[in-house]
Amino acid sequence: PIATAVRCSVSTEARRNMVMPPLSQEAVALIKFTTDMMINPQKILHLAVTIAAVLLSGCSQEETPGDSGKHPLVLQATIAAQDSRSSTTLQTDKVDAKVTLGVFATDAGGNVVGENVPYSYDSETGQWKASGSAIYFPMDGKSINIEVYAPYDASITTIPAVLTPKSDQSSDADYLASDLLGGSLNNVGYNATAVDVTLQHLMAKVTVIITAGGGVTDADIEGAKLEIGGIKATLPTGETSASVIVKPGQTVAAGTELITIELASMVCSYVLPGDLSLDKGKEYIYRFTITGTKLEFDSMSVTDWSAGTTGEDNSIMLPGDE
Repeated sequence: PIATAVRCSVSTEARRNMVMPPLSQEAVALIKFTTDMMINPQKILHLAVTIAAVLLSGCSQEETPGDSGKHPLVLQATIAAQDSRSSTTLQTDKVDAKVTLGVFATDAGGNVVGENVPYSYDSETGQWKASGSAIYFPMDGKSINIEVYAPYDASITTIPAVLTPKSDQSSDADYLASDLLGGSLNNVGYNATAVDVTLQHLMAKVTVIITAGGGVTDADIEGAKLEIGGIKATLPTGETSASVIVKPGQTVAAGTELITIELASMVCSYVLPGDLSLDKGKEYIYRFTITGTKLEFDSMSVTDWSAGTTGEDNSIMLPGDE
């Protein structure tokens, strides 16, 4: 038998009458994209670079523990609006906004998460935030241990037990630079807003309160120059008291000229009748009355200066702010 090949074809007239189905929006977009890429090869290179950058970014975030960029450690503090030396209350119960905190942090295994990171007060949020590289909570969600101190010192590797106070604390800046604060908190879990920690005064404080007696007015006392334990101070305008920060752990011997008060008309001094032991976290308050001819000792008291409390607003607190 002979195989017969059969060929069929569509006539020209039939082809003219054929109706093609419409293309979908996706197909039109694909054709347009392909054509555009063929005409503009530079766009292909740009697309490739963009895709590579996205992939590398994703890898970096996954491979860098503790630096996810999503959970930084933030501290919140209640700050006195205008604390000043005038009432001897500067940084008595609140961390001053001008002070920079230093923060050390380790994870549960003792690995360093942050080492002496400076934290500054952000007036817009009312929080203390890292001034440099932030401290991040571990990506595995585990807790961290933190130690906080002030004033910040970029040169230290551990929180000091004591520091050398400024010899002249007439200015707020030098007074604050002498007021060593410290505190710690363990097992700090991730907190989306702020972490609460208590700080304590690690130095000692001596306060002198002067009352105008016969022949002396408050105006005569105003601006008086003081020297307390060898540290200079000045009575602020309109006030009759001043404080200085001194090193704790020392004993001032009986017979020492502890306090000198210089007015425009005379210079008075107070000599210790007995030994004075200065302990950290204590405030030593001396009260005097000045008359036209002499300085009269009224009383001396010692109060706690470091029994810290934690407020209800996730704040870094100092003693007395309850």
